[in-house]
Amino acid sequence: MFLRIFSAGLLAATLISCGGETATPEPEGDSVDCAIGPGSDFSNVCTLEVTAPGAFVIHHPDGGFRRFVLSEDEAATLSVADGAEPIVSETFDEGTQIIEFDLEVDRYRLDMGLVTPASDE
Repeated sequence: MFLRIFSAGLLAATLISCGGETATPEPEGDSVDCAIGPGSDFSNVCTLEVTAPGAFVIHHPDGGFRRFVLSEDEAATLSVADGAEPIVSETFDEGTQIIEFDLEVDRYRLDMGLVTPASDE
């Protein structure tokens, strides 16, 4: 009898602990254009989170994310910081500061002014 009551109590405690899902808050930051997955078109659904000067994370709408860093040299080379494959192609429009780059099957387009530290000139 004791074993049945104990088992029922244990089951109830387990079910209660599983039912309390908490939602992860949306990342804060600017919206940026991205095309996530093969054959996707660009849309303004990703979120840019600047984590440090020259370091940022792009959050995908499905909860995935990618980390990036800019080199501190004059060229400000963009590289992957999360161990993923290297950036495949990159185009930069100096007139608008817009960079577009591919990483595996995902593509991103963002204004580099959002991630580069302001100069003190």
